[in-house]
Amino acid sequence: MKERKENEPAVNAEMDEKTPPPGVPPPSESVAELDGLKLKEFLTELGKTDVIEFEYENKDTHIVIKKEPLGRIMGDEIEEKPQSAIESPPPPPPPKPEAKTKILKSPAVGAFYLVENDKPIVSVGDVTKKGKKLGWVDSMGIPQEIFAPSDCRIISILTSDSSAVEWGQELFEIEEI
Repeated sequence: MKERKENEPAVNAEMDEKTPPPGVPPPSESVAELDGLKLKEFLTELGKTDVIEFEYENKDTHIVIKKEPLGRIMGDEIEEKPQSAIESPPPPPPPKPEAKTKILKSPAVGAFYLVENDKPIVSVGDVTKKGKKLGWVDSMGIPQEIFAPSDCRIISILTSDSSAVEWGQELFEIEEI
């Protein structure tokens, strides 16, 4: 058997119990007695080495493990193909800018209110200024007001007055103007 240097991996060399690959502990028991976990650990450690072939033999067991060498890089085989006379279709036109719509959501769990002093605060189609109160959620007696985040138009009111709402439930759809 050819001797190898201490840091040199054993490649394509016949191995016995005394010369395991670098980084792989020697088998302490017959491979036939190894449980699945120990064998898996052994194979994992073997996979971390540069060893491409491993052979183990004792009186009742013979194991050969071979790794396939990595193939060559595909980039060497790429050819430049001539452009065809047919042109590709023009790219689709950019989409029209959509209206800047936003959904305003409930800041808390509680009862949602749209009416103040028997009048709705806002209605569908209303144009409001930034900071105008749109409604509120009463959470355990504490009102959490909902304000217009910008100048906007009320597209739809998604929850009815005095209804129970959850945190994050959609309340208004608005269009920024």
